Amino acid sequence: MKRYCWSYRGCGRRMPTSERLVDQKLGTAIQACLRRAGVHPALVHAFRRTFLLVTPFNLETLPLARLAEWRAAVAEVSPEVAMGEWLLSTAEVLIVESELERLLG
Repeated sequence: MKRYCWSYRGCGRRMPTSERLVDQKLGTAIQACLRRAGVHPALVHAFRRTFLLVTPFNLETLPLARLAEWRAAVAEVSPEVAMGEWLLSTAEVLIVESELERLLG
């Protein structure tokens, strides 16, 4: 299982224009995959805001500040989700992974 932690945003460096365009296209593709996988809209919003996907597989590897940023973004849309299941499930991760591989080759 892959560990996704797209973290261009907030890494403290300015990306060249070409990297920003790839970043935007990848972000759009990932959001589409999240929606098709039936991921809760609050988690899709959190991805859009933080460019992170927090899963049981990468939870322990992410800095606490980034996790707090993710949870705050989830809470903006759904405080109930932020208090409960605020991670992507294993099934959702597998569906998103499959969709991304199909889209991006």
